[in-house]
Amino acid sequence: MAHVISLKRPRPPASHTYTRVYFDFHFSFTPISIFLIISISSIYTQTINIRLCHSLFPLYDSDQIRVFFLPFDFRDFLLIMFVLRKHSLQPKSKRRKRSSSSRFVDFVKRLQNHVTRFKKRLTTLRDKTRNKLACLNDEKKKMKKKLHLVLDLDHTLIHTVLVSDLSEREKYLLEEADSRQDLWRCNKDSPYEFIIKLRPFVHEFLLEANKLFTMHVYTMGNSCYAQDVLKLIDPDKVYFGNRVITREASPCNKTLDLLVADTRRVVIVDDTISVWPHHKRNLLQITKYIYFRVDGTKWDSYAEEKKDESRKSGSLANVLKFLEDVHKRFEEDLDSKDLRLLIPYPCRQCCF
Repeated sequence: MAHVISLKRPRPPASHTYTRVYFDFHFSFTPISIFLIISISSIYTQTINIRLCHSLFPLYDSDQIRVFFLPFDFRDFLLIMFVLRKHSLQPKSKRRKRSSSSRFVDFVKRLQNHVTRFKKRLTTLRDKTRNKLACLNDEKKKMKKKLHLVLDLDHTLIHTVLVSDLSEREKYLLEEADSRQDLWRCNKDSPYEFIIKLRPFVHEFLLEANKLFTMHVYTMGNSCYAQDVLKLIDPDKVYFGNRVITREASPCNKTLDLLVADTRRVVIVDDTISVWPHHKRNLLQITKYIYFRVDGTKWDSYAEEKKDESRKSGSLANVLKFLEDVHKRFEEDLDSKDLRLLIPYPCRQCCF
């Protein structure tokens, strides 16, 4: 007599055919294993009837299962293999003898528990996959819209002078350098000892600009000098990392060709226009920061007058406001691909 399990599902498509599947495992299977295979597989296959011939049942307690019929595709075949490995029961010699009704009830409970756990795992895996894909898409969009900011050092973020070039009225700074956070002496006890003064608002500028841009340093100074300065303004490499270009790589002029970035999404902040002969459209000219006396000037320096550029309304504060506005407009314009269109030209008219 044939045993039939009926599943109320639509008729399977023509592509599903009854296929003979051979399993050759060296351990025994029970009816629970066989029914579990069929039940789990029925979740994924459009099956109407699964017919088990009476001749199949004597194979339950044998060492191998030779053959049975089941409609499946490649995905179901992998699932069946998984179930066979996970749900093979103990050998017959170690199983307690139980009534057929008790075994059937136990089978139903196990089957229900397994299906429930399987659905939960499937749902969890699906949700994790969707969340991961969503995060990757968000990150990809952010990276796609990420803009780049190239910053000069001298007269843009700092002013540096040799100690030997300080005027008499400025030498008081040598005593104050150890107690001030914006003033440092470098190469002490050397003929080339120099002193560095940070431009007001520089720390706040770097902190806020880093949220909007990938920042780079581009200086005409040498590598050792650039590293000395960066130890003061970015000791943990939070803002610039290793994105530093110096005179060794670019001895004459500055060029964006040395940057790994789309030039349409780069903003340059520099006090000198002439060093950027090919990328003036990317340039925001900032007022030259001069804290110490420079040869040839007739007026007193900031250091001699013991004052400094304004923090709230100084050049860096104004440049930051402009950069924030440009970034906002670029993000709002989803079709915008060229940041340079938002920078006034010629850049001399936009000197902060």
